[in-house]
Amino acid sequence: MRNKRATAILLASSFIPSAASAESGLYYGLGLATRNAWSAEDFGGSSRDTNPAIGFTLGYRADSGAVFFGGELDGEFSLGSDMKPTGGSSCDVGANGPYVCETNATVRLRGIAGTSLGNGTEVFGTAGFVAIVGESAVNPTEQANVVNRGFTFGVGVQRDFGTGKLRGELIYDRAMKSNEPSSNFGSSYDPDLSAVTAKLSYLF
Repeated sequence: MRNKRATAILLASSFIPSAASAESGLYYGLGLATRNAWSAEDFGGSSRDTNPAIGFTLGYRADSGAVFFGGELDGEFSLGSDMKPTGGSSCDVGANGPYVCETNATVRLRGIAGTSLGNGTEVFGTAGFVAIVGESAVNPTEQANVVNRGFTFGVGVQRDFGTGKLRGELIYDRAMKSNEPSSNFGSSYDPDLSAVTAKLSYLF
């Protein structure tokens, strides 16, 4: 009788999802970030800025034991971005080169994979594509919208907190291609745009 009972328990448990697999599914989150962005332009100079940002995340994860993976739409909206070169003026005053003047929004489409360390803590890595929307100088007194595109990768840690997860991550974006607005600075416009972002999010 004992053997039959043990067999029944084992069979039943095989149909009950584990705690890890129960976390599979859609999730979303909001967060705060600090972004350090810089661009290099054809004249050899660069512009730089550090500004706060509001972050968002929408993703799907699949769990397999202690390992999880999935995909995310992730990004930030910059607050008060004003990129300017060392010793130079902001675009509002008068640009002295075809550099990026400000970054307004960053959008990433990326894959995510990670593992559990136990006690509700997970570490993960991300990689994918990024688009950074902003404005650039096309002459000393005029700016134009610009979209730089490239790749992104990052690392982070997240932990069960309340009914969701508290996530901290460090992200590197390198956007090397742009829609190249026409410029009369005497050189073709195609600056690199890079950013390092420290981000704290809460996922539901």
